[in-house]
Amino acid sequence: MKRLLSLLLTIGLLASAYNLTDEDAALSRTVFLYSQGDYIDPDILTDFTQETGIRVKYVVAGDGDDGVPAEYDLLLTDVECISLLAETGRIQMLDTDRFSPLGKIDAQWLELDGLEEYAVPCLWMTIGLIYDPTQTELRVTQWADLADVIFTGQVLMPADAQALVTVALAALEREVESSNPADLAAAGLWLKGQSSLVLDYCSDGGMAEWFRTGDAVLAVCPASTAIELMAELPDLSFVIPSGGSWQTVMCYAVASGTEKEAAVYTLLNYLCEAEHLAQNAVYSSWSVTSARAYDLLSPVWRSNPLAYPDLEERVKTTLSVSRGSGAQSFALLERLSSMDISS
Repeated sequence: MKRLLSLLLTIGLLASAYNLTDEDAALSRTVFLYSQGDYIDPDILTDFTQETGIRVKYVVAGDGDDGVPAEYDLLLTDVECISLLAETGRIQMLDTDRFSPLGKIDAQWLELDGLEEYAVPCLWMTIGLIYDPTQTELRVTQWADLADVIFTGQVLMPADAQALVTVALAALEREVESSNPADLAAAGLWLKGQSSLVLDYCSDGGMAEWFRTGDAVLAVCPASTAIELMAELPDLSFVIPSGGSWQTVMCYAVASGTEKEAAVYTLLNYLCEAEHLAQNAVYSSWSVTSARAYDLLSPVWRSNPLAYPDLEERVKTTLSVSRGSGAQSFALLERLSSMDISS
């Protein structure tokens, strides 16, 4: 009996060790994918796991998040964040033996002021103004309209400090990429003066309710958000202001400390296949950086002027907004975040 109990105990211990090993093996083949927003169709990740056996822990940032988490393997975020992460050593240069964006991403999107060695641009969209023409006699055409007293108490502005100063510089017809102290001071004064017109400083997702109730008439708005809003509220109009605009670009980047490089690059290659780039563009209402992916979109999407402005509109825009180094941009965010623009 004692020998039988001993044998059973041994078998139990071996089974426990075997299960632990299985869990460790599964964990080693789980990629932690962190995204600044919900830009990835979960069906793609499900199909990826079924085809490769590699699991994906997909985490989407919430409005209250302070920044990128300490642990992740693959990241999807904007160019500004990529710049800061590259400077602080939190992302690695792309291993071109495992992944090359050439042939997947159009060359024009790979010109990222030195960040092309780190980042894989996959989505973009243009910033503009959305307004309700049924609620105003004024035809909105320029950034300066955000300071027109006719819109007092009806204007929505970004909650993000970097976006606020960019909008202010555009309204003042100054270079939106400027880091000149005089320009930034002027932007701060403009925001102070304009604050009495503002209904709310809100996230893109917070706009819908204000427009539904009719309280908001004019807002700074990404084209991707405008597409979704105008599908629900077709009376709204979206315009790229006559003075020009800028584009935000979302990029993939690989964490410098990841111990799962083989799995990470397998996932990165999968996400950058033309069909998956196109699928995520439709899922997120953003525009795609790949001509091959663009060709896979339905004619309705390809002809959508909000997602893909015509050439005349495109030449008004710059690729992205960048004020010096990532560290300088971070310091600017800190200063603007502490500025009470409502008083």
